[in-house]
Amino acid sequence: MSKEREEIASQRSARGRQAYDDGYSFEDRIDELYRLLHYKVEHGRLFGGRQVDLFLTGRFGDMRVYRAIECKVGQVKSDHIDSFIAKLRLVKREYPSAMGTIVSAVSFTDAVAAQAAQEGIQLTLYRDLAAQLVDGQGYAQSLIREIESNERYPKTKYIEPTIGYEAVGASLPAFEILDEWLLDGEWNQLTLLGDVGTGKSFISRMFALRLAAKFLENPLSAPLPIRIDLRNADREFSLEGLVLTHLAQNGLGNVTFEIFQYSLTQGNIVLILDGFDEMAARITPQVTTRNFFELARGVQGRAKVLLTCRTHYFKSRTEEEEVILGGVEDYGSETARELYWELIARKGFKIAYLRPFNTSQIEQYVSRAKPFDSSQAMQKIRATYNLMELSQRPMLLEMIVKSIDKLTAREINAATLYEVFTNAWVYRDKWRDVMSAEGKLSFLMALARTLWQEDLTSIHYSRLFEYVQRNLASQIQDPQRIVEIDSEVRTASFLTRDDSGNYGFAHKSYGEFFLARYLSNELGVGSVECLHTRRLTPEIITFMSYMADQARAEHLFENILLSPYSPLISENALLCLYGFRRTGLLNETLTVTVSRKTILLFPFPHI
Repeated sequence: MSKEREEIASQRSARGRQAYDDGYSFEDRIDELYRLLHYKVEHGRLFGGRQVDLFLTGRFGDMRVYRAIECKVGQVKSDHIDSFIAKLRLVKREYPSAMGTIVSAVSFTDAVAAQAAQEGIQLTLYRDLAAQLVDGQGYAQSLIREIESNERYPKTKYIEPTIGYEAVGASLPAFEILDEWLLDGEWNQLTLLGDVGTGKSFISRMFALRLAAKFLENPLSAPLPIRIDLRNADREFSLEGLVLTHLAQNGLGNVTFEIFQYSLTQGNIVLILDGFDEMAARITPQVTTRNFFELARGVQGRAKVLLTCRTHYFKSRTEEEEVILGGVEDYGSETARELYWELIARKGFKIAYLRPFNTSQIEQYVSRAKPFDSSQAMQKIRATYNLMELSQRPMLLEMIVKSIDKLTAREINAATLYEVFTNAWVYRDKWRDVMSAEGKLSFLMALARTLWQEDLTSIHYSRLFEYVQRNLASQIQDPQRIVEIDSEVRTASFLTRDDSGNYGFAHKSYGEFFLARYLSNELGVGSVECLHTRRLTPEIITFMSYMADQARAEHLFENILLSPYSPLISENALLCLYGFRRTGLLNETLTVTVSRKTILLFPFPHI
């Protein structure tokens, strides 16, 4: 045989082996599907000397079902129908009620469909068969209703943000990036990072809404979005427990984890996990790592998993901060850095960054939020120092628009903005005869302290009631009005209540603001015991740096660090001193650089 003929024969043999392997793999996938649909499946059973790909036996109530399955990874042709009919006749000799089905990976021609119908053969596409595993119609409808009726994230005020693949630089409209991710067969998991208030939860909700609508339009080809809020997750969980709990609470209690995992792996489900940092902040680094890898366990095959998280959790916010602070990471733990490198190194995993609003997006939001006087609002935003910069974060922009008439021409920072916004409730005249402004502030700071110290995200209303009764009784003329006070506390727009009666802050940053307010007040009178608490986060310390008397506070921190070590107090003093000096350096752009590294302008004692 000539070399040319040998090469042709070898190529034909390779194609034959590949076709065989593809067909066998396809057969295995169909086998798994039917097993998940509660059939007993036999491979390659012989009937009268002829082999059928799969033979199914199933019992549903008092009915027993027998079915022969032919698996065709490619186009089904007329002679395939004829061959299968011959096999089915042999099957019927043993099982007269047996039916026949051909499952294909590609669509059937009209001629083949007509021939199969005439012979009583059922034709099924693989994707249609897979879609039978999860009946997502009710879930998708419920998801749409919840998102469209949610007052915290009103659909009418959603402005599509932009996303970039790097922390700074070029970016594209968010849905363009997300659509690219959905279509990329080798890109399974997307971690979307964004700073506080940049709209991570909002975009996760709008993305889920978009996918749910498409699923209802075409449930056989569009994936079903499953959105899980990780703020409500147990501290240490299994992926199985997390998913099954969510499905059971949302009308899909009959879906097993095996079915969920298969549907996710086949690309029939898009899993959206919102707020990894909310969960990670409440647990040890070891548990955080275990939880991350537990979530990553679901990323197999053609799975699509979207995870949102605060940017700072994984690494420092900007290159500028790294330069100014001598390359020191922004309070990030070793665990967080390890997870960051895991994200960028793991095959099929990518990171994208949510960008702040640009001027056009700010104007769009203001025009929707204040349709009758948007021009005046924008004029004030532009005229007030630092307000345009703060407006780049959607959450702060919402506060600015709601508080625009109360904002003065003085310099405004994030702490000032939170103060103005929350003071609208604290100093509301309607309730002064029931609960003083000082009482409201005392309550909010105590709530923030309790949630932080006890590592909670919410507290039951009965404990709120106990607090009101125990600590504010001196302000109540009529004891029977305690219930009214309790009700008023629970109407603040920045507090939330779930169906079980648990209250918390509408956004994590509100709790951070009121905790910082408490700490600043205590430091203002020289009390350092307030620092005997869990390690403070960069957000809390940034709020403090704007609220406290900076010189006095830094002096207190230095004294603590020069004194004998005190658990928690010394650690938090070091973090606060670092944070206060960092804020000062960033604001004043004061740097002393040696070999591209900055010398910090204060000594760090060893603790």
